[in-house]
Amino acid sequence: MPRFYFDVRQDGKVIADDEGEELPDTAAAISEASLAATQLAKERLRSPRDTLVVEVRDEQGQPVVRAKVLLDVERP
Repeated sequence: MPRFYFDVRQDGKVIADDEGEELPDTAAAISEASLAATQLAKERLRSPRDTLVVEVRDEQGQPVVRAKVLLDVERP
């Protein structure tokens, strides 16, 4: 099975995934990125205009997908 790496970007900082995760295919990696981004956003996004990004790389380091969550709070 291929290995995918899920790096997290927030507030100009990057948390690189050095271990990765074996998944059956790219579709599974996209699904996992979406799930990870929503879970992390729930825990970490606190201020208006906060953004969190989960970037997925394949075993060769090539980008696969980017899941981005933006907290946008507006007053009427």
